[in-house]
Amino acid sequence: EDDMNDLFSFDVEVEEEEKTDDEQQLQVLSEPDLFVYDSTEDIEEEKESFEQQQFDLTEQEVVNEESITKDKIGLLYYIGQLFGTYILAQTDKELVVIDQHAAAERINYEKILSELEKEENFGYDLLVPINLEFAPSEMILIKENIEAINKLGIILEEFGSNNYVVRTIPTWIFRGKEKEFVEEIITHIIQKKKSTKAEFLNSLAKSLACKKSIKANEYHNQVEIEYMLDDLRNTSNPYTCPH
Repeated sequence: EDDMNDLFSFDVEVEEEEKTDDEQQLQVLSEPDLFVYDSTEDIEEEKESFEQQQFDLTEQEVVNEESITKDKIGLLYYIGQLFGTYILAQTDKELVVIDQHAAAERINYEKILSELEKEENFGYDLLVPINLEFAPSEMILIKENIEAINKLGIILEEFGSNNYVVRTIPTWIFRGKEKEFVEEIITHIIQKKKSTKAEFLNSLAKSLACKKSIKANEYHNQVEIEYMLDDLRNTSNPYTCPH
């Protein structure tokens, strides 16, 4: 009987030891500090990772916006001319059809306006002066506005009763367009309506740009067109002519 009790007691002790081990394991697993610590650490790591992703994304977006601002239409690859009026070009994804006169006018308008807005216009003396004839009423208006004409880099002298001789012109006037440009500038000044200086210069730049720009049915070689496409990319608004 004692042997039986000893045997039974042994089993009970073993069972109690096993139970104690299970309770200890359960207690360890349910220890709140352990789970709070691990969970917080995981959350912090995920938060840092998420914030880094946000920063990277924001930084990338800023770079892209700057790129778009500097180059609105991207690279244009020349294909050819259509009817001597339109330029066919392509981007990486699109076919682009461009009115060659409108494109040239936009380029010239911005170049001329930039020169007109300068406080001082430098000129050069002509080897052969330009002789301009005006009506008597226009001669009077030119005398009244001679200072404004001189500020734009044009120096002229009276030559007879109805003529002026132009001896100096601004350096930015296109070669071969000297007489046409000077006449247009003088006419704009003496016929100007009440407007601000900015409005006057803007109107004058548009008029001069139109006269300088290539017209429809004019054919140009690939090198000339590629230069024009590159200039168009660098304008402030490559999508429309200034009018």
